[in-house]
Amino acid sequence: MKISITGVTGLVGSHLVKLLSVPNADGSTNDIKALIREDSIVDHLKTYEDVDYVIGGLEDKESLQQLVEGSEALIHLAHFPGPAKTEDEYVTVNVNGSYDLLQAAKIAKVKQVVFMSACAVFGTIQPSVGESSPLDESHPVQPSSLYGAIKSSIESFCFFYARNRAFDITILRPVTIYGVRPDLPKSEWFETVDFLSTNYNVDVKGSTKYVSIDAVCQAITKVLGNSEASGKIYHLIDGHIHNLELGRMISEAVDSFGEVEGVMGEEGVPMSNQAALDLAESPSEAAPHIRAIMEIIDRIHLEIAPAREGTGQPNKQKCDEFALEKGELMHRTSGQ
Repeated sequence: MKISITGVTGLVGSHLVKLLSVPNADGSTNDIKALIREDSIVDHLKTYEDVDYVIGGLEDKESLQQLVEGSEALIHLAHFPGPAKTEDEYVTVNVNGSYDLLQAAKIAKVKQVVFMSACAVFGTIQPSVGESSPLDESHPVQPSSLYGAIKSSIESFCFFYARNRAFDITILRPVTIYGVRPDLPKSEWFETVDFLSTNYNVDVKGSTKYVSIDAVCQAITKVLGNSEASGKIYHLIDGHIHNLELGRMISEAVDSFGEVEGVMGEEGVPMSNQAALDLAESPSEAAPHIRAIMEIIDRIHLEIAPAREGTGQPNKQKCDEFALEKGELMHRTSGQ
């Protein structure tokens, strides 16, 4: 398949390129074009020599046209975070740039657009949402942040083009994504692992819904070329975890003498990911659990402390032990 991707230098994009560069089950390969800025750091992508890089950005219409020309599918991951001098610039680059990208995709006769949105589009939650009626993809969108408003606006443009039969669209709404980033210190939980690895005390609070980078990339590959995903929105979520408990797990995993203090977070709003679970072909492809989190923590620790016994691979025995011992800390949302 001929695939164009924006946001390829970020967490999702870098992992997705790796996955899409592997031959498909039928032996076929993907032709990938990726949009990158002239000053982008792409050292981690040099392994993938067959990727065709287009220099430009969301504010550069010519580069957007070049990106989608001849492509069958567009995966829009990019979100311009700055440095924006004003909110106007932040909105203009992301919203207007995404509109220009979708317009270019229409002109190029792209067949499918996959847009990476976010659960930040919700903002205000209806009182009817609860354990027996979790927040699902049909819940009204009322963003309370600028980021959520931008993502909501782009979703609306996607549906506008789809309803005018320009191309098929699929929207993915992940919660907080965890995984090893190309820029390691920006990885989720890096600071906690770093501090505890050097035996500092840490103070943590709150709780968060998480989804692994592997689950996100699997979801993207499942919707690509999938007619059943046309016009659909999918929530991507593995489960919910308290950061205090997570900190204690990290402390044990890295054999830290540092203390973990803080307060337990709230359970948060119940969310449904049933549509995404239905997309998986087998239970093994559904949301990962504590083992996946521990493997990420172990990879970060191996990067921080290379002298640690091991070969750079996750300590699977320890990860399995934590999966069995601590599994109750992650509340799976399957079926909700």
